[in-house]
Amino acid sequence: MLGSEERKRCRKRLAAGVMTVLLAIGSVPAVRAANIDAADTETQAAETQSVDVQPAETQPTEVQAAAAQSEEDDTYDVTPPVIESVTFEEDRETVGYGEELHLKIQAYDAQSGLDLTDARVNYQTPNSGRDTDWRSLEQQEDGSYLLTFNAPYQGVYGEATLGEYVLETLVMFDQNGNCAEYVLEGSFTLSGEAYEGTTEYLEATGTITLPENAFQLKSKEDTAELQVTLKVDDELPDCITSGCLYFSNSGEEVSLPLYVDLEYDAEKHAFVGTEMIDSSHIPGKWVVSNAYLSGQDENNDSVYYHCDVDVNEAFFTLENSFADAERPVIKSVSIDKQGAFVESGEVVFTVEAEDDTALDEENAYLYIYSPLGDQIKDSGHSIKLTYKDGKYTGTISVDELYPCEWYIGGIDVLDQAGNDANYDYDDLYSHCFFVKKAGDTFVQKSYQNVSFVLELP
Repeated sequence: MLGSEERKRCRKRLAAGVMTVLLAIGSVPAVRAANIDAADTETQAAETQSVDVQPAETQPTEVQAAAAQSEEDDTYDVTPPVIESVTFEEDRETVGYGEELHLKIQAYDAQSGLDLTDARVNYQTPNSGRDTDWRSLEQQEDGSYLLTFNAPYQGVYGEATLGEYVLETLVMFDQNGNCAEYVLEGSFTLSGEAYEGTTEYLEATGTITLPENAFQLKSKEDTAELQVTLKVDDELPDCITSGCLYFSNSGEEVSLPLYVDLEYDAEKHAFVGTEMIDSSHIPGKWVVSNAYLSGQDENNDSVYYHCDVDVNEAFFTLENSFADAERPVIKSVSIDKQGAFVESGEVVFTVEAEDDTALDEENAYLYIYSPLGDQIKDSGHSIKLTYKDGKYTGTISVDELYPCEWYIGGIDVLDQAGNDANYDYDDLYSHCFFVKKAGDTFVQKSYQNVSFVLELP
């Protein structure tokens, strides 16, 4: 599921000197009524009920309100599941890295049934950050559900923050993607001790040498071979046989990363690797941004080492006047069902783009989002685009979509050098369509009415 990038928008209505502004609750994309053909507007308005959302703690959400009629008509399920109670079994306990934690849940969904493959626990970290654990649910003999998640692990980029973690919310879904959120109570304290069975990320130090660390490409077809040797100062287990070095350009954000796979060379008592450099890599100074080693022990458990190296020694420079720094340009974007209500079949998207050298014809994607956001499970979809005759096209089946508005929220089109295309977000948001399901079920993002008087000259 993709997270949507939403924006604050409003609808304006001006009549008899009084303006009523419908302000979106939360941050939502613009209502794109202007994109619907005028001839269809009255019909579609009659088909769509608008329901004001009140705070979830006091009144039903818009999905629940919309579902009241659908239950009577035996139509598409838009009713969220019900979470009755949640018990945190390790409440206020001190735990180690990766220790298992458990939520016992009483919940049900009377229509489409609970989705046991996806539930989410949100919690606050000791440094006031927030994190989410995605897990499946296990039904117990007594009819309850068990969600098992883990305390933070010791990571390759550093240890998790020690201290108190406060649980915030549990999110569950039904088979139709309707969402229910439950406010949790409870906390746990991370001690920093390794929990038995935890895959730890261990630390080592090493030295990187490059037989050659200055390269110059003399033509666009020219290449150079980067050779790397990593000698570890510490004694490692025999099972550690491979690894990877990540290089980043110190001057710019790079679309295409450069990494070198490593293998252990017993004769050199070191890890060695090679990687080809070509004109797609931007010029400048490239430094090692991360180094890790890995293997499997006698129990087939993965073992990882983060290797600390001197970045002042682990670098190379590249002269390359042939690097492509120009981004592709998106010339047009279209939807075959622009502004329309659709109930079945497919929606087709077309993107026209051009580049000063050559487009990447294999790796292109378009993203659509629903303004309902976290209210439904799959509020974002990634659509693979296929290139042919100067155009990228992609399709999605209406069967995969929730009955609501959908709009284009992002496009990934690259050239062969990895430069991504520029586009106008506001223009993308205006490309939308509307999905209805059986019985004309359609869930509209609700707006709160705020009225004021505007005196016109």
